[in-house]
Amino acid sequence: MKILIINQHTSNHGDEAAGKALIRGIREAGIEDEIAVLYNVRELLEIEKFTIDKETKHLCSGRATFIDKVLLILTFIFPFFIVKRLYKLGQFIKYEYNLINEYDKVINGPGGVNIGPYKDWLYIWRLFVSLKLGKKVAIYSISFGPIPDTFLFKIVSKYILRNVDFLSLRDSKSQRYADELSLNYISSIDTAFLNNQPDTKIPIEIESQLKDDYVVVVPNQLYKWHPNYRNIKEDILDSLFLKVIGYFTKKKLKVVLLPQLFGLQNDSEYFNHLKNQSEKQDFIIIVDDNYSSDIQQKIIRQAKFLVGARYHTIIFSVNNRRPFLSLAYEHKMTNTLELIDLSENNIYIKKILNNELDIKEILEKKYNDGQNSIEEINKSSDIAQNISKDTLKYLVDNFLMSENKSKI
Repeated sequence: MKILIINQHTSNHGDEAAGKALIRGIREAGIEDEIAVLYNVRELLEIEKFTIDKETKHLCSGRATFIDKVLLILTFIFPFFIVKRLYKLGQFIKYEYNLINEYDKVINGPGGVNIGPYKDWLYIWRLFVSLKLGKKVAIYSISFGPIPDTFLFKIVSKYILRNVDFLSLRDSKSQRYADELSLNYISSIDTAFLNNQPDTKIPIEIESQLKDDYVVVVPNQLYKWHPNYRNIKEDILDSLFLKVIGYFTKKKLKVVLLPQLFGLQNDSEYFNHLKNQSEKQDFIIIVDDNYSSDIQQKIIRQAKFLVGARYHTIIFSVNNRRPFLSLAYEHKMTNTLELIDLSENNIYIKKILNNELDIKEILEKKYNDGQNSIEEINKSSDIAQNISKDTLKYLVDNFLMSENKSKI
């Protein structure tokens, strides 16, 4: 059996953690078959590959030409037996079609709302082609929805969600969307909760900077990339993160800024932009974005508190049983915490940006209550890790080990 993991997000340590956890979990379950990872980027730098074992292949397809893009859309319009013959005219699309055809089972890697506000055509094309080629297809622990009203995208997305062999959804709102569509799915949680990373040590050059008490803060330059935050003024969002950083530096606590994006797009430039505006720059440490998610989780494990405006840093905090405040920009953060009874640790970032809530008042309460909340976080962490293990076992037993094509 040959397994292809498609739509694996890269250049993001959170998605890296989820992808690693999935492959490690499959290997730990005794699956020794060939695994290849097809990333969601057109070009892949060496730094963007996550290392699991030497057997795992890492693939990307290169740049799509205009013809490739036309053929991609025609796939959803023409009968498949016709359009697949036209793929030989393209480069990117010919390579991907032949690649998918080569593998026996396809797993869509864990990730965010590509079937939703991101409206990712390549993402759904890979799933659609996998189904049309008769592959067994799993969509593993994603968030999705709301599906955009674009007619073609909506029709194809619903077809995919209704016809895959295994569908698990990682947050309660995605599950409610699935209920509205009468989908068969497994209620799951984020794959990074498998928490199966090796016992990694913090590199000496970082550890030497972390001798004193510190907190972790993870800003997110939302106005630069997120479709729902394009109209947010830059200085308003920057001011929010500077207030968060300033709250802790005034307490003479070191503030560790932990970049999630790396590679061609990265957080480091934005973090330096914020640091340069801070009144106490000596208290701010920006961790190099080359360090893996395993090392990031170790850094969080030793922090006094975390404030995160990125989804997986909240997962990391719960994984490592540290008190935190989630600044949610999407339902995946809010509704994942809802699943494990930690909603009180979550605030919608738009409520702060719209001056409905005061970030300093929130920090004062949450930070002071932090140590008292650890017992509650411990219980929630146990719940999350058990759900993630159960989901993986279900995938292994009913999808990877099963030869029968049955909807799960």
